[in-house]
Amino acid sequence: MLLSPRTAHHDPRDRRSGRSPHAGPRRAAGGGRSPLERLALGAPCPTCDKPARLCVCDVLREVDNGVEVLFLQHPQEPDRTLGSARIAALCLQRSTLTVGLSWANLSDALGRSVDARSWGVLYLGSGLPQPTGPGLRVLGKDNTIDNDGLRGLEGIVVLDGTWSQAKALWWRNAWLLKLRRLVLTPSRPSLYGRLRREPRRECLSTLEATAEALTFLGAPPAVGQDLRAVFGTLLQRARDVVAEAEAKPARRGPGASAPGAAQAAPDLKDGQEDDLGEGLEGELDEGPQDDLEDDLDDDLDEDDVAEDDLDEPTS
Repeated sequence: MLLSPRTAHHDPRDRRSGRSPHAGPRRAAGGGRSPLERLALGAPCPTCDKPARLCVCDVLREVDNGVEVLFLQHPQEPDRTLGSARIAALCLQRSTLTVGLSWANLSDALGRSVDARSWGVLYLGSGLPQPTGPGLRVLGKDNTIDNDGLRGLEGIVVLDGTWSQAKALWWRNAWLLKLRRLVLTPSRPSLYGRLRREPRRECLSTLEATAEALTFLGAPPAVGQDLRAVFGTLLQRARDVVAEAEAKPARRGPGASAPGAAQAAPDLKDGQEDDLGEGLEGELDEGPQDDLEDDLDDDLDEDDVAEDDLDEPTS
């Protein structure tokens, strides 16, 4: 079924913070924007939240994902242009996108009562104890693989934001420790390519990580394929916009160079055109993931969390 604004099934407003996913991101310190955002891309679409020239509503199709997905998005997640959580949520029939920093428990974040013991969270801390092939595995409390950990899994939580923002979501929500820790070893690299520089080569977008996890949990191959197709369309349209900007002849004004002289791409300040091919991530590049993982384990050691913080209200 082709999605339209009327059939989008996710509440666009965060009931705790009042912030809308398509209200626009807060800028990084210094107000910087990525080179792609500095181009004229048009107003954001009310459904997919992408600028008009990158809108993917024409290729959005709902898929039956079986295992439910809850996306927890940091309210300052900065990338409305290339971010993927919202389009993933629009495609998955059983999904919820919630924007905020902290919730009392899983049921509070999801908006209805559920058993946290049947849910997992894509874990951001240290990975598997030994090198292994692609797959989704449950990491036990003693950092060993739980071979039966995926049985009876009804839903997964996916944190959306930069690495530091995802870390903040993790340590602000101690109830995540009650969920099964899911460690994903991807089967393929990200489609971002040169559009965004990730902290590590095996890092994926939120959409890609979700597609991989669902596939390893037994979803039909078409689920992952359809999700990646939508994401691929978004990225290709971004590349087309960049190529068009680079190919345009510069405008001539008073004191302009003679015809045929080399000039910068239009609408960009001197030196910015070089950023388009390799630096579209702008403020999103945050450095090595390894340091964040080590800090995450230190900050959220289960032994340091009070037992009262882990208990869900009985209301």
